[in-house]
Amino acid sequence: ELTVFGDGIKKTELEALCETLGVKERVHFKGHQPRECIAQEYAHSDAFVLASRSETFGVSFVEAMCAGLPVVATKCGGPESFVNEQNGLLVPVNDVDSLAAAMNEIQRSRQSFDSAGIKENVCRAYSAQTIAEKLKDIYKSLVRHNDD
Repeated sequence: ELTVFGDGIKKTELEALCETLGVKERVHFKGHQPRECIAQEYAHSDAFVLASRSETFGVSFVEAMCAGLPVVATKCGGPESFVNEQNGLLVPVNDVDSLAAAMNEIQRSRQSFDSAGIKENVCRAYSAQTIAEKLKDIYKSLVRHNDD
């Protein structure tokens, strides 16, 4: 089954496509939902997929990985910096066949992903403390640079 969150401009078109393909009963369009609802969905999911055309980072991926989910992401600018073979799969942007293949692969190989490891690694890398330390280091380097 596939759960889709959001109210983008393609929602009606996608709902019609699901009807045409005969998969309407297996695809659930939830629209815009609060974070708590999405977090509950992560707890019952096998993977997270976001086929962005452009991402500077991808907070949604990190949220899903903090729930221990492997991800499928596009090589769109941000996810390449943290999605790897231990936590997910990367596919080219706008390549529907590669996206479908990656979704099938992650479903088939879900048990080979270490949910606890995914959660531990991403939560450590993006914890408030880690980010604060990185920002302090940047500020310190700027101050040293300005002192020169």
